[in-house]
Amino acid sequence: MSLFDGVVAAAVTPRRPNSYEANLGAFLEVVDFLCGFPLDGLVVLGTTGDMVHFDVPERVKILEFAHKRSTLPIFAGVTHSTLDGTVELAQHAVVIGCAGLAVMPPYYFRYDQPEIDTFYREFARRVGLTVPIFLYNIPAFTSEVHTETITRLVQEGVVAGVKDSSGDRAQLDALIALRESKPYHLFAGDDRLLFEAKQRPGVGAISGIACALPELITGVSNAVRTSNDEKARTLDRLLQQFCDWYDEFPNAIAVKEALAARTRIPMPSATPLSFQRQQRLEEFRAWFTKWLPEMQKACTAE
Repeated sequence: MSLFDGVVAAAVTPRRPNSYEANLGAFLEVVDFLCGFPLDGLVVLGTTGDMVHFDVPERVKILEFAHKRSTLPIFAGVTHSTLDGTVELAQHAVVIGCAGLAVMPPYYFRYDQPEIDTFYREFARRVGLTVPIFLYNIPAFTSEVHTETITRLVQEGVVAGVKDSSGDRAQLDALIALRESKPYHLFAGDDRLLFEAKQRPGVGAISGIACALPELITGVSNAVRTSNDEKARTLDRLLQQFCDWYDEFPNAIAVKEALAARTRIPMPSATPLSFQRQQRLEEFRAWFTKWLPEMQKACTAE
């Protein structure tokens, strides 16, 4: 498998207790953990990496630490609320040697398709095309990029690839079909659709859940690739169980809790949970402790 059709894990960024700053020591432990598995790359400072919590200088530092430590290629999440901030982060990622740039539309404020189209064109003009630019579509957190806009940007070579985290099967199917007329790199970004996406040749996966369960995500991918249908469906069933829990909490909390349970890396939450959610989180922890050995056994089964 190559970087662009394999499995890439989206890394979490642990924070210091009672602080908005990144815990760089703990972050390097996350990188070390992930590099111990047969992944094809890492995304740093994506949605799972809580990039919105960190200012530009700290993000630059996080990227530098990741690039120096990782034995896997690094995709840099460079999204900012402004074009200038996005360009600054991207230019630094290019200089240090990142393998790709993952770029959402600017977050928080909503933009229409003409503005989104203009944003990507101006970003590509200012950053250049020496490092592949990946349009990152995740409408749950920022402006949605419509299929027509994506198609135009792909066909005209403004972006080299797309990470689609819309969770929309129809859109994913349309983006897969687009590859027949215009070859480009496509990553499925919604773990619920991993099994379906990996059945299509050349489609990669960027997975937040892979940060905590790399063997499960690579296991689904490999089972599909080798036509081991029974194992692929068994692993996908386990993945869907974890996805059900994932959906019960704010962004990536289930991933952080699962990773902390496996590695003892501290993962302070950015915001406190309600009493009810705390109780539910305790239930998740108990469930995960029992579920993890079952998942690991299924991954190693022939």
